[in-house]
Amino acid sequence: METIEPNIRALTVFAAAWGVCCAGAIQLAGVLPLTEAPKDVRSLPGRFLIAANSALLLVVAALTLFYCVRELRWSSIVVAGGAIFLVSPFLTQDLPAAFKHGKAGLAVLLLLLLAAFALLLTAGAGQLIMSAFTKT
Repeated sequence: METIEPNIRALTVFAAAWGVCCAGAIQLAGVLPLTEAPKDVRSLPGRFLIAANSALLLVVAALTLFYCVRELRWSSIVVAGGAIFLVSPFLTQDLPAAFKHGKAGLAVLLLLLLAAFALLLTAGAGQLIMSAFTKT
């Protein structure tokens, strides 16, 4: 039984945040490059959504990786993270094209990334970062 991850709460937080990161990266890749994106995404609000999602995706991905390295076993990270990475394209491919490649999908992605960020902070990722960089 030693091979099973003892910290189920941290594994659940990691799985949720990493799932949002993987699906978000796939959705953002679908609207890039901007010259090939639909017209509404090339507008100023669409460009803002792409920039905001890209920045928040980088922050959430970094925070997720930092959190999982500090809280989980390597075997749990590889198995859970790999499974989520492999499954996420199949979850996003069935979304309607207007949602995948439009401003509505980008707005929902921004909300999901904000929720994942809040989940990580609630789970204690912020305190882990502060304790890693401060000496007591």
